[in-house]
Amino acid sequence: MQLWHALAKTLSEKTAWALAMDRGVDMVAINAGMLLAAPGPGLGLGLTAAHPYLKGAPDMYDGGVLATVDVGFLADAHVAAYESPTAYGRYLCFSNAVCRPEDAVKLAQMLSPAPPRSSPPR
Repeated sequence: MQLWHALAKTLSEKTAWALAMDRGVDMVAINAGMLLAAPGPGLGLGLTAAHPYLKGAPDMYDGGVLATVDVGFLADAHVAAYESPTAYGRYLCFSNAVCRPEDAVKLAQMLSPAPPRSSPPR
């Protein structure tokens, strides 16, 4: 499934670039790292280490290319590209690179399900 998702994204971007060039449109593509919501309720993505979205994360980390981006940082990048009349081309967007074992541990802790909260006594 991951392979088809990555392939579809690549082919879609290539098609978009071809159409933009044919029509003389200045296109911007923002290629994000692995999207993560900030701790807390956020977007309610419910990502844990077992989520299919993260299936390739260990392989990316082993290959030294696991880059992540906070959803707020990515939103700001899109706004900045939109507001800049000279923006053109491909931009890589990430706010964190997981390169060291300590970083991997922090990411794993963040993706671990939070223990259920107990109700306050009545």
